[in-house]
Amino acid sequence: MGNVGAYGFHQPEPQQAQHPLTVPVVFGPARRAQFTYRVITTGRGQAARLEESRLNALGKDGWLLVSVLPRSDGEGGSTLEYLFVRSEP
Repeated sequence: MGNVGAYGFHQPEPQQAQHPLTVPVVFGPARRAQFTYRVITTGRGQAARLEESRLNALGKDGWLLVSVLPRSDGEGGSTLEYLFVRSEP
C-alpha cells in the first residue's frame, strides 16, 4: 500500500532497483593528453590539393585532418593550409 501525498493522491512505495549501477574505480590521476600539430601548405590550383595516397599515409601515421584553410599568398593567388593533429603516446 502506498503513501497519500499532500493533495490526497496515491503515491506508490519506492521499489528497490533490480540491477544497481556499478561505479567505476579510478586508480590514479588521469594523464593529461598531449598533442602534436602539423601544418602542410600547398601551392596554387590543382597543386593545392593533397593526393589521397598522401592523406592515407598521414592517417596511418596517426595524423587526423582537422581543418583546411585558404590563405592569400600576397601575389593575388592563394594557397591551402592543411592542419593535422595526433596524440602523443
